[in-house]
Amino acid sequence: MSPSTPNVLISGSGIAGSVFAFWLLRAYPCAQITMVERSPSLRLTGASVDIRSSAVDIIQYMGLEAEIRRNCTGEKGLSFVAVRSPKLHVGRVVLLGDAGYATPGIGTSLAITGGYVLAGELLRHPDDFGAALREYEGLMQPFVRNHDGVGEQAMQYLNPQTVRGIAVRDAYLRVMGLVMWSGVGQLIMMVVAWLGWKEKKLAMPAYPWPAVKG
Repeated sequence: MSPSTPNVLISGSGIAGSVFAFWLLRAYPCAQITMVERSPSLRLTGASVDIRSSAVDIIQYMGLEAEIRRNCTGEKGLSFVAVRSPKLHVGRVVLLGDAGYATPGIGTSLAITGGYVLAGELLRHPDDFGAALREYEGLMQPFVRNHDGVGEQAMQYLNPQTVRGIAVRDAYLRVMGLVMWSGVGQLIMMVVAWLGWKEKKLAMPAYPWPAVKG
């Protein structure tokens, strides 16, 4: 793989892969990128897109904030996927987004952040992609753990093993779904922001992105 023209295969055209492809082309305009997706068409349903923390800065860098706000939608239900890998890369195979760190409540933001960081580290280490992948893992793993909420217990609460536990979980999710659908959740977030509470952001290096031509 030539440092100036990396040859990259991205499995999945979701948020993480798409953000990574965007920034990799910014870093290496001649990069050879192949993106594979098994779905034959765009899905009309899916998880809510809740963009928070460092991901807000990244969509602003991409010039997408206004477009995303224009396409905000409501939420009619909730589902959770519990996936966590102890390593984010083996050799030159890298886990990105939900493939490596599906986290309830902030998965979309982690996917955006991960795509940005991975491309940034490949830019920062043009002659040593192994070092770039280690830096990516070293930055993202602690950041993901800091957004675990109640940590591994959260996964247990969302995947109860008793009839009573399932009933309690389902009741909680119905209430949360109603809160989000009614707009109360957004109101709470606005009040929290007004009070000055801010989420901790990832301390990312200042990546030397090439200037956009034209």
